Amino acid sequence: MNVAESKDDYRIELVAPGFDKKDIKLEIEQGVLRVSANPEGEEKPEYLRNEFKRAAFERAFELPDH
Repeated sequence: MNVAESKDDYRIELVAPGFDKKDIKLEIEQGVLRVSANPEGEEKPEYLRNEFKRAAFERAFELPDH
């Protein structure tokens, strides 16, 4: 995950192999941005070869006051 700051905003870049955008959850609570995904309960495709480890993750970032 990369977080870029410009004069007017922030941009988040996230690489999450095996996840669709709809799988990614974004929350802001008490000045903390949380980005997470949880693949549990989803149907897994049958791969001939699988090198991407697909596991739940969560990242949290404290947001600046401005």
